[in-house]
Amino acid sequence: MTSQTLTGNFKSKGEYQLLLPVLLTAIVTTLLMALGFAAVAIAFPETLFGLLTNHAEINDSVRQYTIWLIPLLESTALAFMLEAYFIGLKASQPLRNGVLFAFFGIYLPCLGLAIWQQSNNLLWFSLVSYMLGLVVYLGWQLLTRFSPQTLALESKQPS
Repeated sequence: MTSQTLTGNFKSKGEYQLLLPVLLTAIVTTLLMALGFAAVAIAFPETLFGLLTNHAEINDSVRQYTIWLIPLLESTALAFMLEAYFIGLKASQPLRNGVLFAFFGIYLPCLGLAIWQQSNNLLWFSLVSYMLGLVVYLGWQLLTRFSPQTLALESKQPS
């Protein structure tokens, strides 16, 4: 089962105390997996990227950018697990607002700077910044409005 399925099932059953263990397990698991994928790409860039393309100019320059895979894959894994939590809760408004905040408030300005400076490193930075912006927004929403404790209290209040 996926984490969003488990989150939705536990919420619908009123088992709010199980939401946090599911989220933490999903986060730890995906962070370790992302680190493993990044480590393989960093340790064996020619082999891995040689399987993906046979363009010599790409394979020659790939090593200088593989280090960006660590922050990109780690922040993406964290963002996806937070998204899964909110999907399981059927809380689409924080997802929408988080994506809009991260895209327009963080990614586009960083992308503009990357284009202006013609910098591949700034382009990688803009991707990582987008994911981290989404993580910060969803993490803030989790702590302030969608924690298991808050959801449990809201469910006990009469409508």
